[in-house]
Amino acid sequence: MDRGRAWFPARGGVFLPFLLSLLTLISPVRAEPLENSPMPTPWVWTKDVWADGGYQDNVLFSHDAREASPFARVGAELGFLRAGTERFHFQGAVSFEEKRFTSAETVDHERFASANAEASYDLGRDWRLSLAGRYGYQDQVTDASITDTNLASFPVQSHTFELRPSARVGLRPGWWMELGAMVTRQRYLQGELDDYWEFGPRVQVGHEYGHRSELTAEVAVASRAYDERVRFTAAGDPLPGEPLTYRIPSVTLQARHFWDTARHWRTLTKLTAEKVEDNGSGFFSYERLGLVQQVRYRTARWEIKGQVQLTRYRYARQRDDAGTAPRERDLVRGNLHVERSLGRYLNVHGDYECERSFSNTQIDSYLANTVSLGLGVEF
Repeated sequence: MDRGRAWFPARGGVFLPFLLSLLTLISPVRAEPLENSPMPTPWVWTKDVWADGGYQDNVLFSHDAREASPFARVGAELGFLRAGTERFHFQGAVSFEEKRFTSAETVDHERFASANAEASYDLGRDWRLSLAGRYGYQDQVTDASITDTNLASFPVQSHTFELRPSARVGLRPGWWMELGAMVTRQRYLQGELDDYWEFGPRVQVGHEYGHRSELTAEVAVASRAYDERVRFTAAGDPLPGEPLTYRIPSVTLQARHFWDTARHWRTLTKLTAEKVEDNGSGFFSYERLGLVQQVRYRTARWEIKGQVQLTRYRYARQRDDAGTAPRERDLVRGNLHVERSLGRYLNVHGDYECERSFSNTQIDSYLANTVSLGLGVEF
């Protein structure tokens, strides 16, 4: 079971039976038609249920308050696709995950749920209009030190609502451009964190080639407006008055490449550059550079996927522990997923995850390792 893969089969798998049935109805047929012939269903469903157990050696992702614990975890995913007309497409998915720690003192569980859907309509040969929506719920330990003054990880409960309208046009064979926008509403259930709105435009250009490989480049400018959170002075003191806002321009380059015709081998490379600017003294302003490298091997029986994510943060006003240099942080995340199919429905899988934070502020540094082994059922 790969919880990061697409949950839907190719659209042709849904539309082909529909078109064949339509041609059967409108074409001259000399033989007698069958009575009560079954009609193809307009819905395609994918279902995945799994359970695993393992051990996490730093539940709070903390520098000096480490808690280790075994855990048990269950999850489920449901994907659906609606075959409408040749122009209209609809797909969605819901997922849920529950994790229970058996001996951690601060937290005894983590919980995550999400739901997303996308509807699109083809305007002729080259144009497509889309509207995507997403809802996410989390009840888990979160590192809030990136954008908040609390340089620590702690349990967070939140709701996230997101809408992404877009329009895509085919420029020439293999090339396309997409104009879109995003609107996000973030709600927290803790008093330590403030709710906010985030919105802005984005432009994306892509090139498809080879065995469904694709190169994309995206430029976006987001604005984040907090409900009540105040600005800070350059020295780190609260500045009453106008609420805090961020302006976040970013550039993202991504390459997804299949190395063979059977698409057993795939690599994914993603580069991101982002600059966050606040509307005050710049105390919360920072620059972020990110690199994600993923390698996946998949056959009918095996799936092996490894990923490394490197992220570097450099703050404009915040200082290190000595007060002589800008605050800097390098975050390294790595994971390895191995899955073996045991038949048509059952699989066994194992995962290893490692997260390491290097920083010139001591409290912002930590190391966490997680291992797990479990079974999954796909049907």
